[in-house]
Amino acid sequence: MPGEGGFYRENYRSNFFTTHTSSRKNKIKVTQDRMRSTVTLIYYLLDGGHFSAFHRLKSDEIWHFYKGSSVTINVIDNDGHLTDIRLGNNIDLGEQCHVVIKAGLWFGGRVDDNRSFALIGCTVTPGFDYKDFELGTRRKLVRMFPEHKAIILSLTHV
Repeated sequence: MPGEGGFYRENYRSNFFTTHTSSRKNKIKVTQDRMRSTVTLIYYLLDGGHFSAFHRLKSDEIWHFYKGSSVTINVIDNDGHLTDIRLGNNIDLGEQCHVVIKAGLWFGGRVDDNRSFALIGCTVTPGFDYKDFELGTRRKLVRMFPEHKAIILSLTHV
């Protein structure tokens, strides 16, 4: 992803399409001519020297853990609450094998062992389109969520 960090390769894009809609405070808005594949899937490789910068999508995204070190995903919801989610395969330590990030929430993450890597799958539905991707900036996110300045500074580039 441009500016997000890590490396990815799309390995599935559905041939079925849907009209992308969004919900804001119980009002459903059908966007104009926003046809999307019903689902997309990527492999996402994140090494210990990189992070997934805070960003948000207009679609739900599911992160699946495959191999390597666990990943901490930091999610800021629309009310400003910060949630730290551990993505990994050690369920006994509270890690989750997959995590659903709801549309419109700011999130980013990093590999827990900075000497390792994580191989992840990311499923987006309706399917990913760059028009639906927003990379967070330090200035904007700190203005919106000043109480989370430290994590915002650690998971943004500019």
